Amino acid sequence: MEQASAAAAEVPGIQDATVELRNYRSGFTSEWGTTVNFRPSSLFEDEDKSVVLRDLLQIGWSVNEHKLNNGVALSVGRDSDVNLIKLAREAELPSFASNPNLPYQITFSTSVMEQMFGMWPGE
Repeated sequence: MEQASAAAAEVPGIQDATVELRNYRSGFTSEWGTTVNFRPSSLFEDEDKSVVLRDLLQIGWSVNEHKLNNGVALSVGRDSDVNLIKLAREAELPSFASNPNLPYQITFSTSVMEQMFGMWPGE
C-alpha cells in the first residue's frame, strides 16, 4: 500500500495521495477493492485529466494484497471543489458508479478495470 500511495503521489498534477484497501462484507461474502484518495496540485489544470485519472486507476488496480473483486474508487474528499463525476465524463472514461450527492467520489467496477488494464493485478 505504501508503494502504491507513493506512486499515486508522483503522478503529474497530484499533490498528495493515499491508496487504501476496502473490504465489503455481506453475510458470508467478502469483496475487496481499493480507493485512491488524492489531492490535485496547483498544476492539475495544466494536465491531461484523462491521463491523470487513468494513471491513478491503474495504480489502484495494481494493488495485490487481496484479490480485487470490487473495483477501484477515486476520491478527492468532501472538502475538494473538484467534481469527479463531471471530470470523468469530460475525460471520456468508461462507465463508473457515482452518487450525484457525492461528486467527489467515483467507482469503477472490476469488469471495467479488466477492460482498461487487463486481468488483475494490473502492472
